[in-house]
Amino acid sequence: MTDDCLPLREELPRHGNDHRFSTRAWEATADGIGWHDPTPSDCWLASSRTVSVVIPAHQVGYCLPTVLDAVDSQHHQHRVEVIVVDDASTDDTAEVAMRHPVVDRLVRLPERMGAATARNVGTALASGQTVLYLDGDMVIPPHVITNIATRATDTSVLVGFRHNLRYEAHFQDPHVLTRVPDLAADHRVTWRPPTNMVLPYSGITLLEPLDGRPLAHTRDFIDLGYGQRYHDWDLPRMVVTALVAVPRAAVLHVGGFDPEFGRLGWGMEDTYLGACLIAAGLLVIPLRQVVGFHLDPPDAAEQWRHKLAGWPRTLARYRALLELPAPQGRAEHLKRGRRHIGPDDVRSRYHVTPAQWADFRALTGDPADNIPGVRGVGVGTAATLLAGGLTLDELPASGRLTGAKGAAIRGAWEQILAWRDLIRMRTDLDLPLLPTGRPSLALPTPAKVIDALGLW
Repeated sequence: MTDDCLPLREELPRHGNDHRFSTRAWEATADGIGWHDPTPSDCWLASSRTVSVVIPAHQVGYCLPTVLDAVDSQHHQHRVEVIVVDDASTDDTAEVAMRHPVVDRLVRLPERMGAATARNVGTALASGQTVLYLDGDMVIPPHVITNIATRATDTSVLVGFRHNLRYEAHFQDPHVLTRVPDLAADHRVTWRPPTNMVLPYSGITLLEPLDGRPLAHTRDFIDLGYGQRYHDWDLPRMVVTALVAVPRAAVLHVGGFDPEFGRLGWGMEDTYLGACLIAAGLLVIPLRQVVGFHLDPPDAAEQWRHKLAGWPRTLARYRALLELPAPQGRAEHLKRGRRHIGPDDVRSRYHVTPAQWADFRALTGDPADNIPGVRGVGVGTAATLLAGGLTLDELPASGRLTGAKGAAIRGAWEQILAWRDLIRMRTDLDLPLLPTGRPSLALPTPAKVIDALGLW
């Protein structure tokens, strides 16, 4: 359990990751199968957990048929739920998912919201005890789901790995599903970082070439417990949602993925989820035999440049969230049909009062109202500026607008006030309510509205 008031940055070093008791206890019951051994489909533990596969998908029509064929080819003998959440693709992604027999449910988001939101939608709809997050461009070997279902628990994050394939290497290759991915191809297994330049995540600079082996040198991530690092790597960063299995209840407990990452750019939403789950007491355990092929798109180089351009923004948000307490007890916010957030939720998660919400979001931005906010001002900075109940109107004279961020706020001041007016609810309008003597028309149920809009 976490300390309700302790920043996540200080909470993480309180949690170890020695998972040997769990893995050895499993091996003792698994009829001679090792933790990292592929598991036969008839293993008696295969029915231990129900599994839902959640696939966020955006513009993956080029590879989604192969991805879904691989899921359909799993040798797991028990029912697996497959949910595809199409993040407003403009290619044939949704049509591919709609036609494929392995897909139980397709959800189409009306506008681009990012992978974090897509995964949250899939998690809310999932019925399995364990959610396997699988990227829409990841192809998994036939034994993967059985390996996960036999080992999953309520207290573990099971981490898989990926072997990247260039578009030229997989396009129109009929043998992709029969090829064996290489564990060593994952950068968490074999890592050769650049020298004489700052590594953005940790801020360190390596002066000599390094033949890094994060997985092996940390003894399957055991030595990353208690906030320890392996050069540029820490335990939350090992949680990569391209291929990872988590207990659904734990994801709901910490409030799911933070959707703000999707608005800001690429990356870090899985690292933050990993940090929250670690703070909630879960162990991060690798499965060396669970390796999939990541299928590059035809414009991979261009996409990668675009992703890297947005990474500083998502990294800044992650660092800001580390200064806030770890979210917990938030399952109701992701359960079907429930999105109520009360005053205590606002105070505990954002460190501002409900009365300050419009001021707070005018600074940070709010995608719900299409408010961009001030560049570089995240939730941590905004909460600090407004600490003590300060309002936007009091901020210029407070002495808190210092440094580059203070200058950015002063430079956008009129726009910030306009954003606040857009966010605020008007309470001064005259809206007479005159009884008509006639009953109101019956409203359609939410399910019918969603169906009529084609969102289901």
